[in-house]
Amino acid sequence: MRAALDAAQRTALRRAALTRVRTRLATAPVGDAQQSRANSLATRLEPLLKNRELGDAAKRAIRALRRRQSLSFARTVVVGASVSAGVGGETIADALKATLVKPGEIRNLSDVYFFRRPAAAARIQLSTARRLKPTVVVALDLMFWQVYGDDRKWRSRFDEVLRRIDAVPVPMLLGDIPDMRHAADWMLPSRVHPSDGELDEANRRLRDFARVRLRVELVPLSKWTKRLHDGGVIKLAQGHSVDAKSLLTVDRLHPNAKGTEHLVDQLLSHVQDAFPLTRDDWINKRQ
Repeated sequence: MRAALDAAQRTALRRAALTRVRTRLATAPVGDAQQSRANSLATRLEPLLKNRELGDAAKRAIRALRRRQSLSFARTVVVGASVSAGVGGETIADALKATLVKPGEIRNLSDVYFFRRPAAAARIQLSTARRLKPTVVVALDLMFWQVYGDDRKWRSRFDEVLRRIDAVPVPMLLGDIPDMRHAADWMLPSRVHPSDGELDEANRRLRDFARVRLRVELVPLSKWTKRLHDGGVIKLAQGHSVDAKSLLTVDRLHPNAKGTEHLVDQLLSHVQDAFPLTRDDWINKRQ
């Protein structure tokens, strides 16, 4: 009985400590040193996430940590595959330049031929990005070809790329992996599609990875892409409405120029919600 009581008391004390952490974070100053300590604290909280008694409190503390992060687009590096590289008519980098109030320096490392050697392409791009010392890395489709492809041994390259992402010491806007079964078969044959179970597993692993890494913000590319494939009316940031499918190219895999601008609008809207301390002078012109 005493052992059980002691265990309950320890749990209560730990829950109270997590609550104090969350309360202190609400008014804590924000800076590089503070954000480094926040990353360290989030890592220490990770083992508690699956604890039956403390899991919810740990999640609330991590959410509070995330809300104290901020982003700067002073030096942006874009990495990824064909969507980022502008196969549909406009690169993500160019759309960012047209959309940000003060775009700063934007470097585009994305590659149309990323799909040929996706793990190697990701390694080269992320290594180059680190040398450029960016303030943020935009990686909307970096993980797509780590799961899609003829080679179904995707887990090893997936894990390799996650390790390389983990080594990037600046914030990253990382897209999850969309279901592209509606893409034209001549562009994306059914044989390269992951199964539903594999796609769910990959996105779950991405969520678990990003959840305790404050530098990695997982953005819902799959949700934004699904809206384009589902059709219907989409209201653009400029104020007018269009047919959702009109934002796709004929291959139904890539957004066209207007579709790319729409994705960037969605990305920056997500940033404003996820990082409320981001300075106003980065805010999207079209919102």
